[in-house]
Amino acid sequence: MKNFWSENCYNVVKLFLNQIALSMLGFVMAMATQNAHIVLRVLVGVFCIVFYLWILYVMMYEMGQKDGIKIQSGRLHYAKYKGFGIAFLANIPNIIIGILNFIGGLGYEIIGVTVKSWAAELYFVANAIGKVIQAVYLPLISAILNNEYWTLLVTPVFPIVVCMVAYRLGVKYCDGFANV
Repeated sequence: MKNFWSENCYNVVKLFLNQIALSMLGFVMAMATQNAHIVLRVLVGVFCIVFYLWILYVMMYEMGQKDGIKIQSGRLHYAKYKGFGIAFLANIPNIIIGILNFIGGLGYEIIGVTVKSWAAELYFVANAIGKVIQAVYLPLISAILNNEYWTLLVTPVFPIVVCMVAYRLGVKYCDGFANV
């Protein structure tokens, strides 16, 4: 694990910083369409998510192609789940916030509306942090899902799957002349 981190630290941080940078797009789009018709809010939300996932796809596909060249020349062994590992490490903050948000939201539903409950405080803090770092999903979550407490638990799945698929496709369709 230590070797994996030292070899891929740059890519993990780059994935997370891409998410933070594109969260600004989500904030702007959510605020711009706040009072718009539901169809426009859904379309804007889908655009934000697809754009974010496309950025991740391109980055991981390129990384897969670079590794594919090294694999073809025998300088690197093929790691089948490298894309998954990089995306998982980059999404650890999202997963932790999603779990805390889920526990707080579930407790908030079970205990009820009391301002001083631990569940309410956990839910509100985790929800606020989650919406800041995962704001790229904000237009769609606010338009369709009514800010449900389980949404932040599900959102890290999409970038992890996209990164895993993109890396594998990059390695598979490497032509040996990707960066010439």
